[in-house]
Amino acid sequence: MTLPGLRGRASWWAAALVVVLAASPTLVLFQGIVWKDVLFANFVVAGFVCVAHAVLGWSRVRRRWLQLLVSAVLFALAMSIRQNGLVMVVGAAASLGLAIQPARGVRTAWAWGLGWLAMVILLAGLAGHLAHPRAAGADKAFATGLRILQHYDVVAVAARDPATDLAVIAAAMPQAAALIKAQAASVYSPERIDFFDRSQELGPALWKTPASVMRAQWLEVVQHQTGAYLAHRWDAFVWVFFTPEPERCLPIFVGVTGPAEKLAGLDLAARLSPKDLALGRYAPAYLGTPAYSHAFFAILALVVAALLLVRREPPDVVVAGLLLSSLAFAASFFAISIACDCRYLYALDLAAVVGALYLALDPPRFGAPGGAKT
Repeated sequence: MTLPGLRGRASWWAAALVVVLAASPTLVLFQGIVWKDVLFANFVVAGFVCVAHAVLGWSRVRRRWLQLLVSAVLFALAMSIRQNGLVMVVGAAASLGLAIQPARGVRTAWAWGLGWLAMVILLAGLAGHLAHPRAAGADKAFATGLRILQHYDVVAVAARDPATDLAVIAAAMPQAAALIKAQAASVYSPERIDFFDRSQELGPALWKTPASVMRAQWLEVVQHQTGAYLAHRWDAFVWVFFTPEPERCLPIFVGVTGPAEKLAGLDLAARLSPKDLALGRYAPAYLGTPAYSHAFFAILALVVAALLLVRREPPDVVVAGLLLSSLAFAASFFAISIACDCRYLYALDLAAVVGALYLALDPPRFGAPGGAKT
C-alpha cells in the first residue's frame, strides 16, 4: 500500500500487474497459511519498504528515525523466526548505507548501516529473551535444528558412498554406525528427510549418539568426503529450488487443521469449508507454471534488481537490496535444506513480486537525464 509513495505515481502497468498477482497462489493462497516462513517473508519485505521510505525522506528527521526503528523491529522479529534470515538483515544494512552514501559520504553511510545493524541484533536478542519461557531452560531450537541437519548429511553420505566407514560414530557406538550404513540407502532421499521415518530403528540410534560424536562425524564427512557431501547438498538444493515435482513439495494447504491438542489450546476447530474446497480446486491449476517456480522468481528478481541499480535512486537501491538479499537467502539453503517444501523459499517469491510491482509503478526512463520522470 505504501509503495506508490516511494515513486509519487502509479502507472497502469502496476494496476494490471496487481490484478495478475491478486489471483496468484503467491498472494491468494500462501498469505492465508499460518506458517512461520510466510510471517518471515512479510516481515523482511515490510522492513525493506520502511528502510526505502527512510532514505527517500532522509531530511525529515523524526519520520526517518521512526521508520528505521520500525524496520529494525521487523527485522529483529524476522531473525527470531529464521536464523539464516541474518543474510537479509545484513543486506538491508548494506542497502541503507549505499542508498545514502552519494549524498552523505562513505563514513556517514557506514556509520548508519552498521549502527542500524547493531540495533537489529540487540532487538533480536531482546525479543528472544522475552519470548522464551524461563521455566523451559535454555533455548535449544538452534542446536536441535543443527543436529537434524547433521543426521541428514551423515546418512546421505553413507547412502551415496558405501565405503564410508563412519569411524567417529563407530568408535563410540559401533551398533549405531553399523545400523546407519545398513539402512542409509533405503531411507535417504534428496527430496526430504522425512523418509527416515521408514525405519523404526534409525531415528533412535541417531538421537542416542552423543551430540559431540555426531558433530565430529559430520565435520569429518564434510572435510574428508567432500565430493559425496557436495553432491548430496546439490541434489537437496535442486529439490528445494527447482522443485522438479512441485506437487511433492507441499504447495497447497487449505482449511484449518493441526494436532488436536494445539487446536484445542487455540480454541479452534478443524474445518474444510466449501470456500476451502474451492481454493483447493483452484490452486492446482498453477502447478507447473511460473507461479510455483522459485527459479522464475529468482530470474525476475535479478532482472528487476539490475534495472533498479541502473536508475539508482535511493529507494531503488533499497528495493534492489531486497531482491539481491532474497537471492542470497535462497542460496543459503544449499547448506541447510532438509526438504523441498515450497514455503522455505517463499521470501524469494514475495520479494520478487514486490520488486516487480515497485518497478511497474514507475518504469525507468533511461532516455531522460538521471532517469528523470516525464
